Amino acid sequence: MATLLFARSWDRGDAMLNSVDTNDLSAHIASTTQKKTGAYSLRCGGDLGRWARWRLPGDPNNPSVSLWVHPGHLDLFNSDGNGTNGLNFRLRLGTGEYIDLRWKASTHTFDAWVDGVLVSSGTIEVAAFDWFHVQWYVVIDNAGSIGVKINGHQSIDYSGDTQPGAATGADYFYAWGGLSGAKCFYIDDLVGGYGGFLGALNCYEMVPNGDTGRTDWTPLGASDNYEMIDETPASDADYNKSDANGEKDVLELSDVDYATLERSPVALFPWVRAKMEEGTGDSIKVGLDSNGTEGLTEHALSGAYQYYWHTAIEDPDDGGKPWEAASANAAELVYESVIT
Repeated sequence: MATLLFARSWDRGDAMLNSVDTNDLSAHIASTTQKKTGAYSLRCGGDLGRWARWRLPGDPNNPSVSLWVHPGHLDLFNSDGNGTNGLNFRLRLGTGEYIDLRWKASTHTFDAWVDGVLVSSGTIEVAAFDWFHVQWYVVIDNAGSIGVKINGHQSIDYSGDTQPGAATGADYFYAWGGLSGAKCFYIDDLVGGYGGFLGALNCYEMVPNGDTGRTDWTPLGASDNYEMIDETPASDADYNKSDANGEKDVLELSDVDYATLERSPVALFPWVRAKMEEGTGDSIKVGLDSNGTEGLTEHALSGAYQYYWHTAIEDPDDGGKPWEAASANAAELVYESVIT
């Protein structure tokens, strides 16, 4: 069974760009109202060698990604990638080698490359100017494998050497390339994990929409704590503040209409954006409350605004069982101060 490590949707707009590691956070890597779900997606490319990347916690030796892709521009759609332009995705190994999915314009498919060598050509063709879904699963080993599904159909099923160096794990997933000017592509609903194909996943936003009986933090700018963090796009202009250890906010969240979507919840990824204004050594706990049972992750705070996440693959109130629609919609956002 596959395990999830992170999910990104960019539904909160420009502020979410601060959670992207990139070599050019400018017009080349930006949020856009072109989207698969929600209100925004991530626009990539626009010049040679531009990339955005996401950390794969734990350097898994069997990494997997699920994402929605839009080719964006006819010139890019019809340009063969070579690792530094076109429409390309990469897994970076710990010793610097790459396993790539490179776009091939003549066939409108993705091909698999290992350390700059083509090892398998894709078989599923993609139509221009529409969203399509990519699943990519790799086992890194001298006798490894690469699997790719496009819109649920197997496009690559390769067995062979996927370990060109000493590293047995992947530390980053990259969206890489572009041409020039506005010749970009878009990605949305990016999910990373390991252990097998992740499935056709989408990310849906749950926004704070009400206070509960536990709101210890002081709102700066309005009377209700949830109103400080419910903006789309997100804003640092108003916020909740704590100056004492153990203060906690528990906030209600908007629901997802799983019945209309004909989907079930797979995991919840609560996050906050926070900073430490003075002192050293403080932390923040972030997570969820499910029917009175909390699941939290503690993070050391930076002196600059950053995003802090919690991964909730299972319902903490149900003995580690998968989420159900009702319990997921009933979950509440929790964050707590840890001040030394």
